[in-house]
Amino acid sequence: MKSKTNIAVITMCIVALLIFSGFSGGKKASVLVLTGGHQYNTIEFINMFESFEDMECEFVWTADMQQIPAKNLNKKYDAIVMMDMMKKELAEEHKQQYRELTRLGTGMVFLHFTLASRPFWDEYHEMVGGEFFLEPLIEDKSKASGFKTNVKWI
Repeated sequence: MKSKTNIAVITMCIVALLIFSGFSGGKKASVLVLTGGHQYNTIEFINMFESFEDMECEFVWTADMQQIPAKNLNKKYDAIVMMDMMKKELAEEHKQQYRELTRLGTGMVFLHFTLASRPFWDEYHEMVGGEFFLEPLIEDKSKASGFKTNVKWI
C-alpha cells in the first residue's frame, strides 16, 4: 500500500509540474531524472518512470548533469526530477547551473531525500522549499531532522 501511495504522490507532482510549466499535449514530455548519492529501490523507481506513457525519461547521475549547460537542459527537457543526495560542497559553477535553470523557468521536482542534499548551500534549499538537517553536519544537534521507520499509525 505504501508503495502505491508513493507512486501516486510522485505522479501527481510530476503531472502538476508539467501542467504549470506550460507543457501541452501532442508529444511526450521529456523528463531528465537526476540520481545518485543515496541507495533506494532503483529498479522500481526506474520502472515507475518508464511506465508513464506520456513521458520520455532519461536517467543521469548528478555529475553527468553538471557537465551540461543549463540552457541546453532547459531546451531539451520539459522537466527535471531530482532524486539525488549529494552531501559535498557544490562548486560555484554548478551552483550557477541551478540558478540559471531557475532563471530560465525550468520545471524541477525535488523528491524525498533530495531535501538533505547540498547541506552547505542555503540558496539551494530556498529553491527546493525545505531542508532535512543531517545531524553529523550541523553544529546545533537540537536542530537535526529525524525520521522513524516501521511506525504503526492508529
